[in-house]
Amino acid sequence: MTEVHTPDIPTENEHEAILEETTEEHWNTPGTSSQPTVHPTATNDIGPPTIDDADEWQPPAPKRNKKDSLAKLFIESDRNARQYARERDLAYEKLEKERIELHDYEIRERVRQRDQELVLQAQWLEFMKECLNVITKYFDKDK
Repeated sequence: MTEVHTPDIPTENEHEAILEETTEEHWNTPGTSSQPTVHPTATNDIGPPTIDDADEWQPPAPKRNKKDSLAKLFIESDRNARQYARERDLAYEKLEKERIELHDYEIRERVRQRDQELVLQAQWLEFMKECLNVITKYFDKDK
């Protein structure tokens, strides 16, 4: 059996020993880390920002009386329902009027097409009548 070479892995006791060596004092000491040390910025002697008097807190508006507001809510709801019903009826009437106009247009178009067909049929019949007259005259000459 072949042996696999593994790097030295520290045991748990060795981890604890390493942690004990690095105390908090050494963690923030410049030059003990590979990262650059960040020095704290100078304190600013400017005080907190001032707040305008116009932006002061205002108490909320008083709550409505529940009995009055409930009745008003029902009245408002009824008024909104009636308004919605009126708008719905107007929209229905408008759609119905458009449907009737479209239906009338389709009927007029069909009648116009049928009239055109009848005119063409009448012209065809006149043409055939003339052809028949020419043929009869031709045969009458031969006799």
